[in-house]
Amino acid sequence: MKISAWILTAVVATTLALVGCGKSGGGESVDTSALQASFESAEASVKESAEKAIAAVKSSDWAGAVTELKKLLEDAKLTAEQQHAVKDTLAKVQSAIGKVAGEVTEGAEKAIDDAAKAVKELPKP
Repeated sequence: MKISAWILTAVVATTLALVGCGKSGGGESVDTSALQASFESAEASVKESAEKAIAAVKSSDWAGAVTELKKLLEDAKLTAEQQHAVKDTLAKVQSAIGKVAGEVTEGAEKAIDDAAKAVKELPKP
């Protein structure tokens, strides 16, 4: 029984590591060109926040991107173009988060199935 537990643990850990490491950021990319263009002439503090959001998006730091984009939306000094660009980028980031979550779920389900098959194939003591 101890051997099967170790094998099960090893299979699950290996599969999860491969699923997690095999796709940096889930392979999702979000276009930030409209966001970047709309903040080129913004005041320094607002532009800095936009640049932080853009950097977070480009590095697939989805939590950081959402945080910075929401901060930007709370700024009353945004132009209509800037507000539209922020909302559009936020929607794209949220879509990317959904896709990544789906991929992780699929990977975890596959890991569980593989582990169950491995345990069934173990020789009986």
